[in-house]
Parts: sequence; C-alpha cells; structure tokens
Amino acid sequence: MSGTPFVIFGPEIWSLQNEGGISRYFQELIKGLSKNGIGGEIFAQSNSNERFEKLESPNFAISILNDARVSSNQINQLLDSTRHGAIFHPTYYSRNHKNIARKIPRVITVFDMISELYPEKKPRFRKVIDDKRISIQNSDLILSISEQTRNDLIHFYGIPKDRILVTYLGSNLHLLPTANDAREIKSEYILYVGKRDGYKNFSNFVTAYSHSKSLKENFLIVAIGGGEFTPSELFDFQKLGISNNVTHVDANDKQLAMYYRNAACLVYPSLYEGFGLPPVEAMSLNCVVIGSTGGSIPEICKNAAQYFDPTSIDSIEHVVSTTLSDVQKMEHMRKLGQKVAESFTWEKTASDTLEAYKSLIR
Repeated sequence: MSGTPFVIFGPEIWSLQNEGGISRYFQELIKGLSKNGIGGEIFAQSNSNERFEKLESPNFAISILNDARVSSNQINQLLDSTRHGAIFHPTYYSRNHKNIARKIPRVITVFDMISELYPEKKPRFRKVIDDKRISIQNSDLILSISEQTRNDLIHFYGIPKDRILVTYLGSNLHLLPTANDAREIKSEYILYVGKRDGYKNFSNFVTAYSHSKSLKENFLIVAIGGGEFTPSELFDFQKLGISNNVTHVDANDKQLAMYYRNAACLVYPSLYEGFGLPPVEAMSLNCVVIGSTGGSIPEICKNAAQYFDPTSIDSIEHVVSTTLSDVQKMEHMRKLGQKVAESFTWEKTASDTLEAYKSLIR
C-alpha cells in the first residue's frame, strides 16, 4: 500500500448543519491536510453549509451525491474505484454506515457523550446514540477530541483504549485581522458563545447573573450565535428583571474575534463538553475564561480558568463576581490563557490526524 493516505470524507455533516463546531473541525482538517500535501475526495449533497462553501481544499475533489436515501449505494460505487492507501472518514454518525462496504479502512471522529449522558434533553438524542453505535462498530479507528471523551467512550461502549486516538481541536481566530464592521457594545460585557439550550446551561448562568447586584450594575451579557432569543428566553429575562441587560449578536469569525478581545470575560457554563472551542478561542485572544467543571473544560483550560459547579446558581454567581472583581487575578489568567492556547492549533489537529491515517495504511 502507498504510504500517503488518500482521504475520502463523507457527506453527513454538510447537510445536517448550516454552521457549527463540527463543520468548523472538518473545514480546518481538510485545509490542514491540503497544506501537508494530502489529497482525496469530499462527498457532499446539495446543502447550504457555510463552512462547506468556504472549504480551502485544492487537493480534494468534490463529488455531489444524489438523494440521501440512496447515497450509501453511490458511495459504495465510488469507493470501488479508489486507489490504494484510501481511507474513508465520515463527517458524522449515520446508520447508513452499516450499508457501506468495508472496502477500505474507516475512521470516525467522536466529539462527546452528551446524548448518552443527557438523553432526556432532546428527543433526537436517542437517534444520535443509535447512529453513533453503528458508526463506531463499523470503524477501524476512532478519533476522540479529548481524553474525557476517550474515557467516556471506553465507559459507554467498552472500546479498547488502543482503538482510540486523541486529536485535540484548535483555534485560529487570533490570526484574523481586526473587524471594523462589528456592532459596538458601549458598556463592559460578559461574553457567551454558542447554543444556549439544554446541557449548555445558559439559563443557570443568567439566573446567577440576575442574583448579583454588582454584575447587573457593571456588566451586560452579550450572547453570540445560537439563534435569536426565543419567546421563552425573553419571558425568563423579564421575570429575572434583566431584559435590558442581555443582548444577542450574530457575528462572523472576524467579528467574533473582536468580541472576545473586548469582553471582560467568557462565561462557559455547560454541564458537559467533549472539548469546547469557545474557551480556547477566548484564551488565544486574551479573554479570561470562567467555566464549569463539566466534562473536558478543566482538561482543556487547565489552570488558566476559574471554575464553578454548573448545577449551583450560588457557585456560578460567586465565582463570576469574585473573579471579575480581582484585577490582578484577571491579568494573571490572561497570561496563563495565552500560554495554554498555544497548545491547541488546527495545524496540530491536522498533523495528529494524518499520523492516525498513516497508522491504518501501513
């Protein structure tokens, strides 16, 4: 077999989301592989995924598949014509993977165990668990984005440790030029980034904020991404007396970087994260991270963040308010954060993943 992998990426994530962390991961991975001289093919269906539209993939051909219901047959036909050294890397879990012949080695990336830990949070989590199990069973190697996720994989699925390799995620927001078209926030603000429902625990954070006179008087909350506030959220803000303190913003990557740079801190209250990109993005941009003890967050941020119990309103309020009131601690955390963030780059993600591919085709 050839010593240089020919990587074929599956179509799954491009039609499942318009934007999101998994799309970003594959966008950056494909870009990094291309820079390392690796090529291949990207399977996709008609979609409106923004990350797919922005792919920098000079070494990768794009094959547009037919209807999703018959795509496994078409994928089988395409895999029949692949050369030696080929590897199939689906971009998300799918029960269709049991219908795709094991002609070449297969890799799956597992991002977290949220569905297994919190099945009651969303009805679709049951399907995610079933699809994930099928994809894992039909893979030769599993990539995990943290030690936390690897340990959870072993716990929930009984997978041998040597079948799982940890390949951390990265951030490149700090390399982007300064945005000059972002909405100006004229008051000091606490930043929140990403989805807000369920295990993301935004409701506990805003409740804790509403209990603190000093936080309400000195800081707004700026929430980026995750869609506009829902009627239920707006009702909760009104009930908590903070309707004028919380604002939502949509931002592209350059604008997001600006909001990190100018924030008093990022608060990241998730009950669990398989990795958690926003804390790394924040640390790389000199933004203090105040996060929960959920999942991999302490593994990623190490001693560069302050931590609270995400299930305790009092803990969230106390840690956020006392941290923001300690100027010396904040400056120390900024320096530690930038150092920690240097360990997490998309170049390293691509390099580590390439080594994983090579281990399969040797």
